[in-house]
Amino acid sequence: MCITEASKGRCLINYPTINWQSFESATREDEKFVDLLQDNFLFQHVHTTTRDKNILDLVISSEISMVDDLRVREHFASDHNMIDFEFVLHTGVSDGVIYKFDYNHSDFHAIRDALSEINWCENFKDKTLLNLTEALRRLWVTDLSVSNTPGCG
Repeated sequence: MCITEASKGRCLINYPTINWQSFESATREDEKFVDLLQDNFLFQHVHTTTRDKNILDLVISSEISMVDDLRVREHFASDHNMIDFEFVLHTGVSDGVIYKFDYNHSDFHAIRDALSEINWCENFKDKTLLNLTEALRRLWVTDLSVSNTPGCG
């Protein structure tokens, strides 16, 4: 995956055939690189060609909001275009209330009994993922008597 140029002491990652809009790849090596990024929840921010007709210069981050105002500029001392971007270190703090579950006061025998009585196939038939998530949250907090109280995050 990494080609080292010993004389220049650097590592080159070269995947000119990856389509960064659709994450489609032409070769198994390209596919492995895309999988590596996706498996580690990494984001690739460059979507404009940086050398000839290819996107060869990448900006990769672990948060999509870490890179802002990315611009591909003219050539400078290379046949690759320069990339200019803002690296955002602080994204702010949410002042919202955070709810925590109080498991110390839960009746796990009652929860187990209630879960065994649910007709899972019928209750979740033809529901979207969002509907399923909300139904499970409602079931967990309301129907199964798990205490849900505001707390500090």
